[in-house]
Amino acid sequence: MIILLYGQDSYSITQYVNQLVARYQKKYPDSFNLYKFDLEENDLNEIRNATRETSFFKQVKFVVVKNPFAKPAFIEKVIKENGVGKQKETVLLLYQNGAEKDLKEKNQKIFDLLKKEAQLKEFRQPTLQAINKFAANYLAKHKISIKKGGLSKLMKETGSDFWRLKNELDKLIGLAKEENKKEIDENDLAKLINFRIDHNIFVITEAAFSNQSKALMLFEDYLSQGNDPLYLLSMIAYQLKNLLIIREMIDKNMQYTQIFKKTKMHPFFFKKNYETAKKYSLNDLKEIFQKAVDFEIAFKNGRAEAENMFFKIFL
Repeated sequence: MIILLYGQDSYSITQYVNQLVARYQKKYPDSFNLYKFDLEENDLNEIRNATRETSFFKQVKFVVVKNPFAKPAFIEKVIKENGVGKQKETVLLLYQNGAEKDLKEKNQKIFDLLKKEAQLKEFRQPTLQAINKFAANYLAKHKISIKKGGLSKLMKETGSDFWRLKNELDKLIGLAKEENKKEIDENDLAKLINFRIDHNIFVITEAAFSNQSKALMLFEDYLSQGNDPLYLLSMIAYQLKNLLIIREMIDKNMQYTQIFKKTKMHPFFFKKNYETAKKYSLNDLKEIFQKAVDFEIAFKNGRAEAENMFFKIFL
């Protein structure tokens, strides 16, 4: 038997390969033999030998070959010379990452052969619905939830990359279990995940408190690209809350290490926030925070323009 798995969803392909291997292993526990190869790395003779009928004893050979389209002529030769498709006790499982159109353009001949000789299964680019379902099920399996909006924010960052989504979820789940809590909040996301957009916004908000001429340029650039002003405003508020928390502790004469442990911030972000908080009084920060709240209300009611955000809050 020959099976070809292909498509743009490499995560689901890999999961399916593992499921098939486990299924055959369970079905033939005493005679199952697994061989794994990568055509971009392994010796071709090893693969050729693995697909030949040689044993006097009954055995089920499960030969997994990654990247078969790296050497299509070799795969064609193996199929034709070794008669793999007719061997009852041998499974040749081929899997390749890539859209059907791209694979056909480069390897039309072998693709046509596999269409005749093999069972084909395509794994297309996952939809937003599929990603949502995967994340929700994965979190439910570990009995962990993410606060409203947090999951959407995470998926917006990872896009259709299942591998990265799973990796980020694993980090968040690990943190939740370590801290013995059932719900992941905004602080957890900020601690562990390197959001591309949040990194840019951190640069903007950091500049607002340290280099206002630079900040004004960054604000204008952010808004001119059509980015969400309310999201920027929410991140300014988030930054101000962190500064207020740190400033209050500084005023209570708490030491750097004590404050760091209390806030549970990422070391890099804590150091930045701590240095900024020292430059402002608690009343100054409260005043800026109130300006941010007032601007948000005015903006939502149509009484303020996004391009005036910096002037209204920081000047």
